[in-house]
Order: sequence, then structure tokens, then C-alpha cells
Amino acid sequence: MLHIEFKLEGGRTHNVPWSRDEHAAIDHAKGALFAGRAEAAVIRDDEDGHVVWEGEAPEA
Repeated sequence: MLHIEFKLEGGRTHNVPWSRDEHAAIDHAKGALFAGRAEAAVIRDDEDGHVVWEGEAPEA
């Protein structure tokens, strides 16, 4: 299983469990970043903890 950790305004975080579909998880994270719903996102693999993908919201 994957987890998407979103960094929100004010330093809060929101964790979303995700299936093993890395491409769908990345698309979901990018959508939140480009829509301005999150400042940053990190996708981690629960099995070994490695980072699958990470990104930040684009500058306005």
C-alpha cells in the first residue's frame, strides 16, 4: 500500500492511504498541488518506506 502525505497551510498534514497504483497516486497528488489544495506532497511505500514521488505546488 502507498500513502500520500499532503502538507497543508499552517504546517498541518493530511495522510491518504492509496492502492499500489503509483501512477494514479501521482496523478491525485499532482491534482491537489495544482488546484492549490496542498503546498507539497510525498508518496511513500508502506512496505519499505521509500519515497515513490514528491512534489510542491507551483509558484503563483
